[in-house]
Amino acid sequence: MKSSKFGLTVALSFILFGCQGQKCEIKGTWIAKYGRIARNYEMAEPYTRNRIAFSGDSIDVASGFFYNTLDANDDYPTGAYSYIYYGSGEKYKIQNDSLYIYSKPYDKWNSFKIACTGDDEMLLIGVGDTLILERHRESIDETECSIECVSVQVRDGDLSLFQNNYKATYSSDDRLVFSGVDSSGKFLQDTVLDLETGTFKKICRGFDYIEMDQVLNVYKTEVSEVNTIFLEIRMNDGRIIKSEIQNMACPDDLRLALVPVLYTHQLYIYTKLPPAK
Repeated sequence: MKSSKFGLTVALSFILFGCQGQKCEIKGTWIAKYGRIARNYEMAEPYTRNRIAFSGDSIDVASGFFYNTLDANDDYPTGAYSYIYYGSGEKYKIQNDSLYIYSKPYDKWNSFKIACTGDDEMLLIGVGDTLILERHRESIDETECSIECVSVQVRDGDLSLFQNNYKATYSSDDRLVFSGVDSSGKFLQDTVLDLETGTFKKICRGFDYIEMDQVLNVYKTEVSEVNTIFLEIRMNDGRIIKSEIQNMACPDDLRLALVPVLYTHQLYIYTKLPPAK
């Protein structure tokens, strides 16, 4: 294990040394084939096709940005997550050979050394993780959203840390219908919330990377079942796509499309919680 880490360190040092003086064109969309640009507070399995887009002074990350609300000595909360999703966008800046990404909840900049490995490849080398990026060349048609609404029902099993069960439906008029459960496990009365304008359009864009006709009825887990998501997508043409997803055992593009669907309610349902130190 030590030798492999040593080898990786030597390789990265060689790349950095060899790339000094080169200027990476960072603007555009990239696929992060390895590593994360933001802390994994939500404990997601590694992504192999995470999309990262740089435009102006803004960065948009498909896997989103989260902050932690759980201190080291706290118990995991029942019926609520210990992390908060606050969107897919943040600010960034470049100084010399480094990329700085802002963290709004923590009011700090996280830095990465930029190393070009080719016209369409680069490394971002940070304190906590190193990313391998490949420029995204696939074209996505900028068409009108063809989805009427997206619904999820989340069932956390007994082995889950959070046991957070809820239903959420996002519709094209930027509304969220949300229902949690009471102490007996029964769903509470629906809460209807008005979302920020454009929220659903952004959710819809995430599903542009998915062939709807290829979504499976069931994505089975390989381990003991902990979490099940019942997904329903209603299309404008009347089609209804349904899928049962166990432990997020589905393709990366579907996992990424589900991030805002699963977590946007936190901004509206949870009392504003400060980040843990």
